[in-house]
Amino acid sequence: LYKFQDFVLYYGFLIFNTPLGELANLDMSIYKFVTWPQMPHLYPVGSVLLFLPFAFLLQNSVNQILVFKMEIIMLLIFSHIALYLFFKQFWNKKLILLLKLAGIYAIYVPLVVYSANGMFDGIPFLFSLIAVDFFLNKKYDYFIFFLALSSIIKYQTLIVLFPLVILAFLKIFQLNSLKKIIKNKAIIMGIILFVFTLVTTLLS
Repeated sequence: LYKFQDFVLYYGFLIFNTPLGELANLDMSIYKFVTWPQMPHLYPVGSVLLFLPFAFLLQNSVNQILVFKMEIIMLLIFSHIALYLFFKQFWNKKLILLLKLAGIYAIYVPLVVYSANGMFDGIPFLFSLIAVDFFLNKKYDYFIFFLALSSIIKYQTLIVLFPLVILAFLKIFQLNSLKKIIKNKAIIMGIILFVFTLVTTLLS
C-alpha cells in the first residue's frame, strides 16, 4: 500500500510528473513512505482520492496496522462485489464444468488474493464490469460514466476497453441530438473524468 496521498494536498498535480522521492524530501508530514522514490505517481488521480481518507488517519496518528487493515477490508469488499457480479453472469453460460472452474480461478486470484495483498485492481474491475453490462444492454451513457470512473482509478481499463468507448460515442451521437447529449449528466460527468485521466496521462 502506498503512502503518497498527502502529497496532493501540498503539491497538486506535481505528484504526476515529479519523482516522489524529491517531493518526500521537501515534505514535513509525520508519516512518509514512498514505494518508488525515483518515479512520479503511476496511477490516475482517482487512486489518490481513494486512499486519501486513510492517509488522513495516518497523519493524525491513528494506529498504522489498524489503518492498513481497514484498507484491506475495503479492497476485499469491492473485490467480492465484483466477484459476485462476474459469477452471476458467467455461471449461467453453457460451458463445461472444467472451463467454469478455470474461469473462477482466473478471476478469484487477481481479485481476492491481490486485494488481500493490498492491490486495488478489484475496484476499477468492478466499475468496468458494470460499464460492460450497461454497454451490452445498450445504455451507452452509463457505460461511458462507469468506464470513466474505472479509468480514473487505473489507466488499464480505458486502454483495454477503448474500442468500446469509440463504439459507445458513435451510438450516442447516432441516437441522440447534441442538445440531449449536453443535458445527459452521465455523459458529461464521464467526459470530465476522462479529461482528468488524460491530463494525468500526459503529465506522467
